Amino acid sequence: MLLYTLGLLALAAAPGALAVPFIPPHHVTISNSNPTSETGSTIYSRSPFVPPTHGSNSARSAVPIIPRSPGSFKLDIGHRLQERSTADVGGITFNSYWFAQSKAGGQDVQMLVDTGSADLWIVGPSATSAQQSAVKTYHPTLSKSAVKMQGQKFQISYGAGNNGVSGPVFQDTFTMGSASVDGMPIGSASSIEGIDPGTFKSGILGMAFIGGNSVKPNPQPTFMEALQPVLDSPVFTCNFKMGGGGSLEFGKVDKSLFKGELTTIKADNTSKYPASWSVEEVQYVSNGKELGTFDMVFDTGGPATSGPKKIVDAYYSQIEGAKDVQGDGSIYTVPCDTDMPDLEFHFRGGAVGKIPGAKLIQRDLGHNACQTWFGRERSVNRGLVGDAFFNSNVVVFDQLQATISWAPQA
Repeated sequence: MLLYTLGLLALAAAPGALAVPFIPPHHVTISNSNPTSETGSTIYSRSPFVPPTHGSNSARSAVPIIPRSPGSFKLDIGHRLQERSTADVGGITFNSYWFAQSKAGGQDVQMLVDTGSADLWIVGPSATSAQQSAVKTYHPTLSKSAVKMQGQKFQISYGAGNNGVSGPVFQDTFTMGSASVDGMPIGSASSIEGIDPGTFKSGILGMAFIGGNSVKPNPQPTFMEALQPVLDSPVFTCNFKMGGGGSLEFGKVDKSLFKGELTTIKADNTSKYPASWSVEEVQYVSNGKELGTFDMVFDTGGPATSGPKKIVDAYYSQIEGAKDVQGDGSIYTVPCDTDMPDLEFHFRGGAVGKIPGAKLIQRDLGHNACQTWFGRERSVNRGLVGDAFFNSNVVVFDQLQATISWAPQA
């Protein structure tokens, strides 16, 4: 989550599911001889994901990490909403954050799905009473399968900083949908600073790469990386709907969800941004006009789309009545009857992504002023593609190839 703006139960494998140990970072043992399978228009083999190493650190677990899953599975996604009450936008709602119902050690939790980070953490029993009262917590002592990872601690901050979450790390059974991972590393958040507990319902499910994991001294795999050896395809698909709902699907690309063909780009997860779904030198374009170039990250954990102030100002210069509320480009309002121009992203190699202008209206503030979803980025390094893009497109993340694909929602 790049906040730039802003075991009591161990499920048995389902019939036909695979259970194999995850042995990071160099070796993955797979008890699987199934042939390749077709998902969508692409043929994938069940090649194991081998997490990258960084220096001498490697992911060391106290107990084996064992994923159990059918070849693919889908789960419904919940959402935190902000209301828009004006008839000019149809009285519809817009999403702030996306949540997946999950279980940690048999305890119900709701995880914020975040492609902008790589830690799985849940509010624990050592957090303040106020922080615990606002969310569903995870208590390792109530789980018969929890094992503390001695000497391991996570400590992560989001966006431009000035915040942080930290605590010890446990291994436990973590379940989403019909899949579970025994021995999944889970941070138990004991210190939460600079983040409103209302931002999340239990914790954050990081979906980037192990190289961005904050656990020290040994980084740990993400839930997707742990699952990958038993999935038909090394992919997860975000199908988030305007107004809420939609789904998160693992191991499969369902072509019925989108129109036309997928557009695919390569994420820069090897050099400048070695552990994230980031892309360099993206040209922002609107009405055929080039607004400027900036790096960006595809981030399901950050609701707003952002860029440098000069790009943001250039976009709103097209709109009569647009107002820079704070004078720094971070928050803009427009007249609620504005026909917002589309915002496009032109990637190296010719790929183009688009947010329809109508999706950039966030909420009615009254007096014919509507807040928008596009504002100045506080980070000097990169902006983000947020909810407005994910609500317009089906987005597929390929963990093995480090590619991002999208097409308009059906």
